[in-house]
Amino acid sequence: MAYNVQHVIDIAINEIGYLEKETYDQLDDKTANAGDANYTMYQRDLAEINYFNSSKKGVAWCAVFLAWCFVQAFGKTAALKLLCQPRSSNAGAGCTSAANYFKKKNQFVTENPEIGDVIFFYSSDGTEISHIGLVYKVDKKYVYTVEGNTTKKGIGVPSNGGAVNKQKYKLTADRIAGYGRPDYGVADDTQDVESAAEETTVVDENLTPAWVQGTKSGAVNFRKTPSKKANRVSGMKEIKEGEQVGIKTTDGTWAAVEYKGYKGYVMMEFLTYDNPATEEEEAKQETVEPETEVEVDDAPEVETEQLTHTVVKGETLWGLSRKYLGAGYKYKQIMKENNMKSSIIYPGMVLKIPEV
Repeated sequence: MAYNVQHVIDIAINEIGYLEKETYDQLDDKTANAGDANYTMYQRDLAEINYFNSSKKGVAWCAVFLAWCFVQAFGKTAALKLLCQPRSSNAGAGCTSAANYFKKKNQFVTENPEIGDVIFFYSSDGTEISHIGLVYKVDKKYVYTVEGNTTKKGIGVPSNGGAVNKQKYKLTADRIAGYGRPDYGVADDTQDVESAAEETTVVDENLTPAWVQGTKSGAVNFRKTPSKKANRVSGMKEIKEGEQVGIKTTDGTWAAVEYKGYKGYVMMEFLTYDNPATEEEEAKQETVEPETEVEVDDAPEVETEQLTHTVVKGETLWGLSRKYLGAGYKYKQIMKENNMKSSIIYPGMVLKIPEV
């Protein structure tokens, strides 16, 4: 099975606007208690699952944020593997260490970045690697990133900026030290969460499979550019619900996709990474247990209705697990309760919440 590159990118983009905290309080609120003490929910969540070799509480957190996104997307074991880190709770959060992990696996390059690469930056004096981010887009001139502990506005290469934000750099920028390349296509029996890319008919391996869903008219507009005012693609003005497309890139709102040889843009809110046809087939295979007669006590127990949650845009299993079960790392309990094969959730999805 392959790891879904776009899933980790979407998770990173969804965190844009998060600010580090002045004290170890209100960690889950994006903007409350903002400060410069390097306290974040990313450190706390990874400490709960013993991801790094220490808690990393109060330390510079660009690498911590990156690891958190991979854990959110794929689980701890797969995150460690993809980032080439030790799997014995001995992983380090230093940028130099993170780069060295990739180098030891011969998965470090200095040019031609790709979507999903981990980008590394030199310090201002060029003596060490001091910053890290995730590549979500590349063109002929620039590389575009999502970074933790960066600035709200891109000004050169940030240093301890205190926020999650997008940045862009010229491909020739002197401060770029290179790129770690996670092996997203690797098959591994230790993977924590199965990727939705397993069920796919997309031929181009560089595209991430997704399906159209949640439209009012039964189809989504296929635009020439990422704008609601843009003209629709000639020859393929819309894509019907349930149809599969291949995602090339996304900015969190719009996805650049290919469909039956046509290229254009679709709004992310109308796409899901889970194959609806597979879900319908699984539903058909479910059997209903026949009712049996049971003795009734004089004072029977009252059955309580199971708690459910309807997913809204921007939510993740990790966040829901933290909300309902008290800890993000318990997300697998929600997956088990709902017979989920993938950790990807989408707006409108109704999840059964297990009892604590």
